[in-house]
Amino acid sequence: MQKKIRVMLVDDEYLAIEDLKTLIDWNALGFEICAAACSGRQALHAFETTPVDLVITDISMPGMSGITLVEQLKQKNSKLLFLLLTAYAEIDYMKSAFQLGVEDYLIKNEITPSLLCEKLRKIRERYIASLNQSYSFLQKRLQKYFSDIDSLLPEDLPVLPQGNFFYLILAPDIIIPWTEDLILGRKFSVSKMIDAAMPITEGYQTANFENICSVVAYNNKILLLLHLPESISTSSLLEKMQRFSVGLVQELWQQCTLSFSAFYSYIPMDLKKIHQDYFSKQKNIRARYFLGCRLCETLDSSRLFIHSEKISLSEEDLKNAFKNPEVNFSDFLNNLFDDIITAHNYYGFSHLISICFSFLLKQYEENSISFEHADLSDISHIRQFILQSAAQLYASKNPNLPYEIKEAIGYITKHFHEESLSVQEIADAISLSATHLSRVFKIATGDTIWDYLTKLRIRKACHILRTSNVKIYEVAEMVGYTSPQYFSQVFQKQIGVKPLDYRKKERS
Repeated sequence: MQKKIRVMLVDDEYLAIEDLKTLIDWNALGFEICAAACSGRQALHAFETTPVDLVITDISMPGMSGITLVEQLKQKNSKLLFLLLTAYAEIDYMKSAFQLGVEDYLIKNEITPSLLCEKLRKIRERYIASLNQSYSFLQKRLQKYFSDIDSLLPEDLPVLPQGNFFYLILAPDIIIPWTEDLILGRKFSVSKMIDAAMPITEGYQTANFENICSVVAYNNKILLLLHLPESISTSSLLEKMQRFSVGLVQELWQQCTLSFSAFYSYIPMDLKKIHQDYFSKQKNIRARYFLGCRLCETLDSSRLFIHSEKISLSEEDLKNAFKNPEVNFSDFLNNLFDDIITAHNYYGFSHLISICFSFLLKQYEENSISFEHADLSDISHIRQFILQSAAQLYASKNPNLPYEIKEAIGYITKHFHEESLSVQEIADAISLSATHLSRVFKIATGDTIWDYLTKLRIRKACHILRTSNVKIYEVAEMVGYTSPQYFSQVFQKQIGVKPLDYRKKERS
């Protein structure tokens, strides 16, 4: 959202103020008239309750001249901008004005819409440049401050709004398994998510909160420093914070398909207290892995808790369970996941998925385990991916796999590109009834035949999109879809992005 420059008009002639208000489209130029005053004293009083960035004032006013008004307002806010209005070029006044740092002036009887627009555009350019420079300096200082628990509050921070602040933490919805592997490193990157999200978080504004600064903070998170100009009740504050958080999370998802969760504090704090509170909440925020994606929670939510208990499981245990014909491997994994999720056992969770991914990665080359469909946003999606990958691995490697299932998989692999391929056709090809084949296929692989076919088609489509410049409608036809629109819908449901966006992302 583009920041509006807030304007106060000051002139002892009421009609002059009204003429200025209607002379141009202020909003289109990036300005907003927030206050008007008919004297210097009125302007000083209005400034106490209505913050502004630019004051457009007449020089010659009874009681208090425009120059005196500039002097007194500069004492209150040295960064205020001024555009002076004068009946004629008053040399002495102009010298005093420019010594005070006034941006420009206009002679009243020479003001035209085009001239006023030109002056305002130049003022806005200087204002935005100054704002960006100040923001960049503040961002660098705060990023360093929130990167280390032992950092001291910088002494050279720019002037910030008075009063206490609120803060919000954005955490990327992604869990990188604790394994050293290039395959996962290429596919999933927290730092890329944060880099893509930062421009959106920096520019996100609402009518309620002033977004002071967004910084990349400790432990791969984005911290937003917020300011609320007015005092409101706790219930209203909670409502506004929730609305701000939901809006920002939705903006990230809609603009860039970036999944983030937001955790916010509704307790007013100074920067030192925010720093202390941020680091104290790191452990609890890990509970998001057990709660789903695109959450919006208060930092003191009772749902944000974790336990850390060791589980006795090695990769060798996993291999033995996988090979043992007397062990139902899916039940074995499901029981482990159930215990971990119920207890919010973060230590057990990290240990389990490390072992599972290490096990799957070792099968990657030989058995074409695909990580294209891996959704690492939370534990439920990771669980689903691990179970499906294990079922596919079991189907390809288990010597006890029923012959008819192997035959069905072989037929699907050979004919997946045919749009008319059906369960009945596959069943006829291996001399089974469609009902019986559907039942035993699900038991053996963990997937329905249609789900297995869909995943195979999308996996093939991903390969084509990555490695060629084939048009999207041609890709659809190559993997068994006559309708490019339907293909795109299925692709987005499986992968999370549209085919064209997937190609751009993979090649970026």
